[in-house]
Amino acid sequence: MPARVHILAQPPQPPSTSAETLRPLFDALQATTSHRPPTILKRDENTLVALLNASPSPIILKLHTPASPLDHLKALFRQSRLWRQYRNARWLVDHRLPTAQPLAMLSLRDHPHLPAGTYLAMQALDGQTLLDHLAQIARLPAITVGDAVRAQPALADAAGALVANLLRAQPPKARPRYNRDHKPSNLIVTAISPDRAELAIIDTVAIDPHPALSHPTLPLRRMLFALIVEPLGCGVLPRRALLMRGLYAYLRREWAIDPAFPSMSQPPRDQPPVALSGLTFDQWARDSVRSLWPAILQTLQAHGDPRPRINPLQNP
Repeated sequence: MPARVHILAQPPQPPSTSAETLRPLFDALQATTSHRPPTILKRDENTLVALLNASPSPIILKLHTPASPLDHLKALFRQSRLWRQYRNARWLVDHRLPTAQPLAMLSLRDHPHLPAGTYLAMQALDGQTLLDHLAQIARLPAITVGDAVRAQPALADAAGALVANLLRAQPPKARPRYNRDHKPSNLIVTAISPDRAELAIIDTVAIDPHPALSHPTLPLRRMLFALIVEPLGCGVLPRRALLMRGLYAYLRREWAIDPAFPSMSQPPRDQPPVALSGLTFDQWARDSVRSLWPAILQTLQAHGDPRPRINPLQNP
């Protein structure tokens, strides 16, 4: 008996385009038989992530089972983790920020290999996580010189620029959005060379508007902290020079977006904008690093033991 699939939501598009977009998903779901089961990438008590061999590109299916009555209530009103991830992924795509393209939220029943439930379907991205790249580099002998080592500055530049692009995606007077869980294991390296690298966000559930406009640097500090604390806890933290390069890449991108008033490391709004105060980029960046870096270190010290509860390098 074929699996029953009901589309609950999908990004808006013309009906003809919608049918063509979803056809690979339907075909892949119906083609998974006992001889061609989906590849299970992750399975635990509440989460299942499966890979479908669709054409022309693979598709990820993600299921999160409600664990409490409150979770069931959130799912009923489309406020569950999967629904938030779907909406945030759509927001990233709408603002031309790199992420896995969301295809649909769907209800799946009677599948021979996948449990019944509500799934998020999205395009699979080709590449390893940023944390995996950092781990590979950390395992190399100190005197090693190769493509992975040469690409480290490009990775730092890409990580810093992505932070700025996300924080500045909203209009200037709107509440900034930021990623509360902006750790390297949630970023996929989609392109890498000694000259340039590209990163994409794969877990979008924790992208939220920040409620406290009175603390404009807090979203930035939270994102930079997340980028550092996970590799620190996993024992693969890059050297300080690369961390500084990533921070300067963030500042350089901020300056390129709006040199008159870089948003997330600005002085209080009753002070003159950067451009009107006569500061050059080097002066502004130097002052920003002097305030941001100690704040990040203070947050790391207050955090305590940086080791993650589940090490993603040991539990892929």
